[in-house]
Amino acid sequence: MAAVPSRPFGDPPADILREYMRCWEEHDLNGLVALMRHDIAFAMPPFATWFRGTAAVRGFLESPRFAAFWSRGLAALTTRANGLPAFAWYSRASDGAWRLHSLHVMRFEAATLAEATNFIGSHYLHGFEVPEQLPSVPSRQEVTKKIR
Repeated sequence: MAAVPSRPFGDPPADILREYMRCWEEHDLNGLVALMRHDIAFAMPPFATWFRGTAAVRGFLESPRFAAFWSRGLAALTTRANGLPAFAWYSRASDGAWRLHSLHVMRFEAATLAEATNFIGSHYLHGFEVPEQLPSVPSRQEVTKKIR
């Protein structure tokens, strides 16, 4: 008899996905890295930016360039891409509006993040049912209740 997965391929338990989102939103770098496999692959098309391993990802997330982006704040809506869980990330623009920034597609193995691909630029995200701009930042409770 064939085994039947309890969740779609690549889906972590809901509490892991909620914790992952919390780490991003609260800038909890230690918590974020703790949820990653030691050999994580982290990519950001269309840029030729690609990292392998938690030390490399941590180094990027601690860089002044990323810190400047992260300090503006992030808000997420949950979605799916290629059958995997994904977050549509919104960042605060200089006018205060929350605009679609990127799509963060995640592949988990054994409840740890094995791969994250961040498609940067709202013009690459056509076909997803997410708004270009948020009228307000959704509360974590609103977003995470959509996570199984």
